[in-house]
Amino acid sequence: GLLESMLGFGPELTSLMIALYLTQDSFGTACNVTGDGAIAIIVNRIAGFKLIPPVKQK
Repeated sequence: GLLESMLGFGPELTSLMIALYLTQDSFGTACNVTGDGAIAIIVNRIAGFKLIPPVKQK
């Protein structure tokens, strides 16, 4: 609604903007997940803990 009413986009440009948003959204989500994992590892190291693999039970 905003693209068409305020910015004067036609149906073709609106559909192009939606397609571009859907494409970049998945990359943005992947970057957020990767960044959150990296920050968790950094905070874990600063706090003095080490990541230890789980011990397998026999």
